[in-house]
Amino acid sequence: MHEDWAAIGDYDYDYAFVSVHHGFRWVTEDGKAVMKDVGRLEDNVGGQGLTVGKKTGNQVAAFGYPAGVQPDGSQPFNGRTLKSCEGKTKRTVNPTRNLQYGVLLSGCDFSAGASGGPWMLGYRASTGLGFLNGINSLTWNLDAAAKYDAVSSPYFTPTTFEVYDQAANDATT
Repeated sequence: MHEDWAAIGDYDYDYAFVSVHHGFRWVTEDGKAVMKDVGRLEDNVGGQGLTVGKKTGNQVAAFGYPAGVQPDGSQPFNGRTLKSCEGKTKRTVNPTRNLQYGVLLSGCDFSAGASGGPWMLGYRASTGLGFLNGINSLTWNLDAAAKYDAVSSPYFTPTTFEVYDQAANDATT
């Protein structure tokens, strides 16, 4: 994760990337059960691309498992079903949340629980593939109608790629 998220809760850096140990499977060699390295998780099951530095105005698909309460007290989601919304991004700012360079997706009624879900640029439902270009960070009630109606993400910059690259290059053996 970026140090500014960990240190001061700066929503411009509300993202993290995780490295995992290589997978393994048990095999029998010379009559003994031994672990055999099967490589990186992404090499075995696939993964999405990552893109940074894109302007706003792009069509994205956001995904998450919302479960929280809406401002009106209703709870339309149970957190067990993947939800999505699509639209064009625009810039947003919220100084009280240390968000100077945020990206907003209107028309998205996600509530708490969807945090960290991906924003996919160039997403194709037929393949399930696209490029990670943001994450669900903050929910918004822009029209003050007691329901969340937008979600925002930090803007993915070259610094985001540096954080990703650090995790991707961590020794995982």
